[in-house]
Amino acid sequence: MELYDYIGNYEGIYKIDMQYEYDENDLPKKIIRETYSAFDFFRDTLVINYE
Repeated sequence: MELYDYIGNYEGIYKIDMQYEYDENDLPKKIIRETYSAFDFFRDTLVINYE
């Protein structure tokens, strides 16, 4: 997903990338979200454990 925001003379960009990892049963085991903006970068990781 990419969002473009135009404020005055400044063009800021906000982008989200999602990555998925699956286990041997094709179930999601990890979700990685990377968020980019004009000034920041964040990476969140969600790990799923099945019992």
